[in-house]
Amino acid sequence: MVSEKSIWYALTYYRLSKDDCMDKESGNTSDRQENQRYSGKESNSIMNQRKLIQEFISDSEDIIFVEEFFNDGFTGTNFERPGFQKMLLMVKNGNVKTIVIKDLSRLGRNYLDVGYYLEYIFPAYDVRVIAINDQFDSNALNDGSAGMEVAIRNLINEHYSRDISKKYHLPSG
Repeated sequence: MVSEKSIWYALTYYRLSKDDCMDKESGNTSDRQENQRYSGKESNSIMNQRKLIQEFISDSEDIIFVEEFFNDGFTGTNFERPGFQKMLLMVKNGNVKTIVIKDLSRLGRNYLDVGYYLEYIFPAYDVRVIAINDQFDSNALNDGSAGMEVAIRNLINEHYSRDISKKYHLPSG
């Protein structure tokens, strides 16, 4: 008997924080990056995330790209991002079964919220999550739990966000 291979219809999600666009020396958002944000042009980081994910999908025999969502210039510390919310609506409507991201920090940098989405929301809608650079695939979870390694990674992502925010928002003096 020949088994049929499952086909996974995938959304892709890209995010770049406004703090990631800031000039490392001055702490100010560069004019070029600020203009990209408001002119509809996207940052190099978004383009690089897209390229990585497109290559991953093209190398996968069982994943078919459906639609992409992104937030360029939005913090990962909350989930009230327009692109993320549109993607979540598609998930809740049952229009997709896979989300592909570069790494878990692109999904978000809030330890509790990222864990909530990975452990409860996406599994409730039977959605597979793949974070390429973190080598995370929720389909490979044995007990349905993301595990300690993912929890630690999400804690590090949140800490990084807090640290970078402090560095960029220090009072001048």
